[in-house]
Amino acid sequence: MSPRTKWIDILYNVATGSRRRRRRNIFTAVGAIFFGLLIFAFVITALQLDRLSGITDIVPRQIHIVLSLPLFSFF
Repeated sequence: MSPRTKWIDILYNVATGSRRRRRRNIFTAVGAIFFGLLIFAFVITALQLDRLSGITDIVPRQIHIVLSLPLFSFF
């Protein structure tokens, strides 16, 4: 059995197993924390790349605001 298949089997058993409910709850919390940290790392990396590249300085800040208003008003 390959490591990938073994990992998939472990995750499937944790997610669907009813005997070990505590284990499922722990994995859910760990997964949520991991997902949150992944999103946080992505945002920080994107901000740093924007700052280093200077691409955001091409268009003035006022135009950014005007272009983003229709998007925010839609949601």
